[in-house]
Amino acid sequence: MSRYYLLFLCFLCARTSFSQIPGYQGKRFFAEVGTSFWFNSFNPRANNQGPQRFPDDNPREFTLQEHYFLNLNYALSRKLVFSVEYEYSKTGLHVRNNPDVYNHNPDRGVLTPSRLIDGLFDQHNLFYNLYAHKINFSSSHYFKPNANLAPLGWYVKWGLDVVLAKGVLLDQKVTYGHDATFNENKPSKEFTNPTGVDSEQLIFMLGAHGGLGYRTVIANRITLSTEVKMTLFPQIFDTAGIKLLEAEREGRYADRNNISYVSRVHQRVQAHYYLNIVIGIGVLIF
Repeated sequence: MSRYYLLFLCFLCARTSFSQIPGYQGKRFFAEVGTSFWFNSFNPRANNQGPQRFPDDNPREFTLQEHYFLNLNYALSRKLVFSVEYEYSKTGLHVRNNPDVYNHNPDRGVLTPSRLIDGLFDQHNLFYNLYAHKINFSSSHYFKPNANLAPLGWYVKWGLDVVLAKGVLLDQKVTYGHDATFNENKPSKEFTNPTGVDSEQLIFMLGAHGGLGYRTVIANRITLSTEVKMTLFPQIFDTAGIKLLEAEREGRYADRNNISYVSRVHQRVQAHYYLNIVIGIGVLIF
């Protein structure tokens, strides 16, 4: 009879172990903070360091670009975790010799070194601080479900990204279209053209990301994670070139300049988030 009790006890223990609720030791919900970074090879930082800085454009200076995040995570099963993450970044945006600003006025035709135009031709060398607020929605799939309990172990991650970016103009260098001897080449209300750029606008971007990472748990409470993540925004493949040609053909130069600026912001955000190493630390809550 004792043998049957022993078999029944083993069977009960086996069923209990396999029906264990998701999460590490029953804890499903955890939060993390951290940073992600990568080499900054082609763009300036917000403090105007690194390549393409304003106004001298030193291409050899090396820096890092980084952003900071807070995420909330919930284990849906032994191998699946859903996450919502807020990410903040601040970087630099240098728009060199662009936009070319025209002010159509047939009464003031001037000859510039490059062309004869109706009106004035100014070149604006612009530098912005570019702020980006990003919300990520992610699913993490953990390997070896019989050996690990999410969020413990190796995982692959994929999800969607929503970005709102805004530029703040910090500095500009203007080469005025009128003759250098006129008014000592100084700006005046009559002979200075606006850029036509609306830097106050919030630029919306939608993308997707994927990554590979590892998470461990210390003292049954503290989480440590590292990850390699890639993010792609299809806005960099938009029809900006066609829109620019249409605006040029129709003489909508202010519109053309603003289209060029938005396209440049798309490129800068993509470069900032394209590939990153992520490091996070958090706590298992319940």
